[in-house]
Amino acid sequence: MAAFVKTLSLLSDMNDPGTGALFEIAGGVNLKLSKIAVSVNNFTAAGATPLIDVTNIGMGNVGGRTGVSLTSESNVDPSSAYIPARDIISDAITTIGLNNLENIMCGALGCSTSEGAITTADQLANAIIDAMAATVTVEEVLSAATVMAEYAAEVAPIIDEVVTDGGDDYTSNTSNLTVEGASFTEIAFGMAKPFLIDGLLVGGNLKMVNGRVGYATFNFLAEESGKTDAFDDFSDNMETSWKPALDLGFLMELNKKWTSLPMNPRLGLVIRNINNPKFDKPVTAVAARKGSEYTLDRQARMGLAISPANFWHLAMDMDLTKNDTPIDGFKSRQLSLGTEINIFNKPAINIPLRAGIMKNLAESDSKMSYTAGLGINLIHLHIDLGGVMSSDTSKIDNEDVPNKFAFSGSLALLF
Repeated sequence: MAAFVKTLSLLSDMNDPGTGALFEIAGGVNLKLSKIAVSVNNFTAAGATPLIDVTNIGMGNVGGRTGVSLTSESNVDPSSAYIPARDIISDAITTIGLNNLENIMCGALGCSTSEGAITTADQLANAIIDAMAATVTVEEVLSAATVMAEYAAEVAPIIDEVVTDGGDDYTSNTSNLTVEGASFTEIAFGMAKPFLIDGLLVGGNLKMVNGRVGYATFNFLAEESGKTDAFDDFSDNMETSWKPALDLGFLMELNKKWTSLPMNPRLGLVIRNINNPKFDKPVTAVAARKGSEYTLDRQARMGLAISPANFWHLAMDMDLTKNDTPIDGFKSRQLSLGTEINIFNKPAINIPLRAGIMKNLAESDSKMSYTAGLGINLIHLHIDLGGVMSSDTSKIDNEDVPNKFAFSGSLALLF
């Protein structure tokens, strides 16, 4: 019962908009042939969005006295070591509502034991303890009682709504996990040229994009043969299509136009997928009324960099667009601020050290994330490593895990 009360409270929170797990991975090969940049890059993002049915949660047939089996309520001896736990459980039952909890546990007719119908919170608490006293220690019962009491007030309105709305038992529960997302492989040809004024470079990519869009819904409690992994279903239900796309980029080295400016300021702007290419969605998404097309929306990002010294650089970048993600209701608009210090700072050897912070401006409750990285540059060989970790955490298997974690690496040969 402690696990049931705690879990119901936590699962209810999972229905909040924007709740889920987001997975992203990118990689590719980039070459420069004469004045043309040639690249083949993949960008994959998948989101797992839960929908928790907290209405159909009965533990048995709601129309009769089935569900949890309670044999007796014999632990009423005032000298029993279980009395402290019994009193805590009884108070929690009262907070939740005896009739409501009985309805969830044993159906609309309420719970009963060999002594007869249960009519008080103490009787139900005694019956629960009696059911486990033979195999569970007093300390374990007390610990469970404390958990039940901790979440009782939070779960009370949930259970009250279930009973009021006439929820069914757990075999009718529709809780599910929806996994949706896409994998885009871009074959791009790019070039940049000086344009109009000193210091201004304008570049662009012409590219063909292969889009593989997936969608799957996995019902937790449905007994469906072969339905064991939502991500397997996602990868098995993908639709593939090709579309053209266009990127533009602008870089202004302000010192080349205004030579008196200090710290060599540079201003950049990138606009990706200007034409908003659309890709086919699989039949599973169409059947779920998610539409027949996945739009790769236009994205714009601007950055500013300065160099207080030839070995020290500062940079700030910000998304100008609020970007959709594969998680329903969760948007992304990243602001990043960082610094780089170059050790040795020679053409033949250099070790850049980087640190920074970033925040998602699109989500009001987003916490700060911290970034760090380093490079090893030896003549033509360049190696770069970087990582991101958020300041906020979630509990997974009773361990605090960062809400956001990322790693990147690159290997380059420059000639």
